[in-house]
Amino acid sequence: MSDLTKRILTGSAYVALMLFVLMQSISVIVIFLLVAILATLELKKIFKKQDLDFHTWPTIIIGTTSYLAVIFSEIKFILFLEIIIYFY
Repeated sequence: MSDLTKRILTGSAYVALMLFVLMQSISVIVIFLLVAILATLELKKIFKKQDLDFHTWPTIIIGTTSYLAVIFSEIKFILFLEIIIYFY
């Protein structure tokens, strides 16, 4: 199966799933978070093909915290500390 076909099928499944869970906000949060984690793993594959270093777990942790900081503003300080620790 070609990459284009995979992406079309994945996109169609994503849209159908989003329409299905649109009524419960917590479901949408979980779905967006799972899609973001899967996109990070896809980005790792792209980096690997170009022989670039990619840190998966720090990216997922900082990405998840930044996503939650948008929803829950109390977590912004934790996100700030994670970024400082990662780049220090």
